[in-house]
Amino acid sequence: MLPAVNVQNILAIQREEHLEQIRFFNIERRMMRDESDPFALRDAIFKKRFRLTKDMAQYVLNSMIQDIDVAANDICDYNLKILNINAQFPGATHDSFIWRNSAVKQHLEAEYNRGNRNSWLLGDSGYPLQPWLMTPFLNPPPNSPESQYNSAHIQARNCIERQNGVLKSRFRCILRERVLRYSPEKCGNIANACAILHNICVAGNLELDNDDLVFDDVEDGEVFENNVHVNNNVFREGQAVRQHIVKSTLEIR
Repeated sequence: MLPAVNVQNILAIQREEHLEQIRFFNIERRMMRDESDPFALRDAIFKKRFRLTKDMAQYVLNSMIQDIDVAANDICDYNLKILNINAQFPGATHDSFIWRNSAVKQHLEAEYNRGNRNSWLLGDSGYPLQPWLMTPFLNPPPNSPESQYNSAHIQARNCIERQNGVLKSRFRCILRERVLRYSPEKCGNIANACAILHNICVAGNLELDNDDLVFDDVEDGEVFENNVHVNNNVFREGQAVRQHIVKSTLEIR
């Protein structure tokens, strides 16, 4: 016969083991419940449980899903090599906001202030006009020098559209029609990895079949000035630089 103290200890151990089994069962049951598809429930049960119809619930979920719009946030050269990509913002973030908070903008501004003023980035009208970032003119007269500048601007900027098309054709997970069902940080890492692999393909001259390409050409659509958050002096200096480019180009012709 065991001493009473030992019997109590054994009963306590057995009780703890029983409680542990219950806890494990509850955890396992919750995991099974979480992994099940609630949309497989009957409509009436689904609405009673979640107080929403399936269509309404799907709309809410789609609105909350992270969307990384790579096309708006990268820089490339004429060979379609990606020089910079900023995939830390959701796709709904405006281009100008991303630009204002980018390291590239700070770098180009610093280089410009140091006297390096012979190179520029090209951006569409979603970006602000700055001495280091050239954008189109707003509604220039037909056949004017400014209109010719806009045409040349579109032709030169076509490489970013082609680069985005090739990138999305290689890695279709970043197509706008697709959804990356991961955290924002992981979505950004996926976009960065796709950019690195794309550059490896460019360096190795690995081309895609034309049938696989999904890009659209640059459209000569509506142009608007997006300079709300630009310092007036910076904007005026950007205007002067752009006008100088127009005059210099016409003189060369």
